[in-house]
Amino acid sequence: MDPREVSAQATEALTDAQELRLLLKARALQAMADSSEYLPEREMFTAKARGLADHYGFERELLDFSREPLRVAVVIAEVRRMKEIIGDFKDDPEWWATKSVEWSDSLNEYDETLEMAADLFNVPVHRIPWGSRRHFRPAERALIEQVVWARVATLKAGPFS
Repeated sequence: MDPREVSAQATEALTDAQELRLLLKARALQAMADSSEYLPEREMFTAKARGLADHYGFERELLDFSREPLRVAVVIAEVRRMKEIIGDFKDDPEWWATKSVEWSDSLNEYDETLEMAADLFNVPVHRIPWGSRRHFRPAERALIEQVVWARVATLKAGPFS
């Protein structure tokens, strides 16, 4: 392997590690805000966490559910994002004209996101052969979404919500 490639990979890994540390710091600040009984303290920690997220370009959704593992916040944020994208197709007056490659790609990505959510939240889904692309039926999508939103409601029902 070329030494320049190794150096570039090492630099990229270091940058990724620094970004992850900053994201975890922002989530820790948000967790401190969520656990504080004092409104001024909660506001201060929340402002600092959001400031870090905005400054470094982190999605604010990753600060949600700060006491949960990062993968929970990532999956929930991705389900929200994909649900919004899918919803935008329905809001488009020329929906059927645009329902082509973009629509198909969005549905594939949404199914991948729902598969991650099903795995994370222990929703049983049928097995498919290795290498096959999963396509959920509407009833399966609804079940997984129901589990995700129930989890979101549970997480939001904290002591200071």
